[in-house]
Amino acid sequence: MLVSLFDELHILVTFALRGQFLDVDTSIPSRLLDSRVEFDIGAHGYYHREFTSLSRSEAKEELNMIGRSMKGLGIKPTSFIFPKNAVAHLDLLEKFGYLAYRGRGGFFRDSTRISKHGGLYDVHPSLFVNKSANARLLMKLLDVSIARKLPLHIWFHPKDLGTNRKEMETSLVQTYRPFFEYARKKQQSNLVQFETVSSLVTMIGGRAWLR
Repeated sequence: MLVSLFDELHILVTFALRGQFLDVDTSIPSRLLDSRVEFDIGAHGYYHREFTSLSRSEAKEELNMIGRSMKGLGIKPTSFIFPKNAVAHLDLLEKFGYLAYRGRGGFFRDSTRISKHGGLYDVHPSLFVNKSANARLLMKLLDVSIARKLPLHIWFHPKDLGTNRKEMETSLVQTYRPFFEYARKKQQSNLVQFETVSSLVTMIGGRAWLR
């Protein structure tokens, strides 16, 4: 449902996939690759273990395994989303060819900012969105971002739409679709530009928004 929504509205997003799932079911990456929109397909670890609890060798094995899983599907990920935002072993990410990762952060703490650590960009999230989110509030936050010319980075898990198909459809109708349709109209007025984690850091090249 999410892929269909973003495909219909032609909105770029980053999908971070877990290696275990790829080795069991390839229908999800196939759906992403077949989309009209060129999504950023990033990595979310293999076993979804927190990297802060892994030794260097364990983290390296995780990255090896997710890399093999994606390579078999013709995917070379450059965005890494740490499971549970537990950031660690950044030097290994760089060695495996990643460009960016999502760091820890939030709207009420430090809003969105982009910083560089070695050869990697840390793209802080602005806001976590779930089925309880208010579409009007999200629109207001987007308006603030437009007025201040700042990035708005929202994130969620597919499961955050609901625990069953009916709840998910309700979330899409009441929250996600209204917000993204609003954002799409802003884009058509040249007020908003959609970027993925990977395309954003490639575009800015260490200049705009970099702190």
